[in-house]
Amino acid sequence: MITAEYDILRDEGERYAERLRQAGVAVKRSRYAATIHGFFSLLGLFPEGRAAMKEACEWLRELFELPYPSGSA
Repeated sequence: MITAEYDILRDEGERYAERLRQAGVAVKRSRYAATIHGFFSLLGLFPEGRAAMKEACEWLRELFELPYPSGSA
């Protein structure tokens, strides 16, 4: 669950992630400082969006045990 520091939905997202964890669902929580709602999809405007996208992809690869594509970083 990736949340933005300045997002009106941040607390709800973080509580949802905790409830998923309590229910036994694999979940990772990350809050990105100085970001707003939608930063994840605005890669050209927020460098943190690119970092969040990379974090999410790496976590999913690990979760599903997929190999990292060669030549990508």
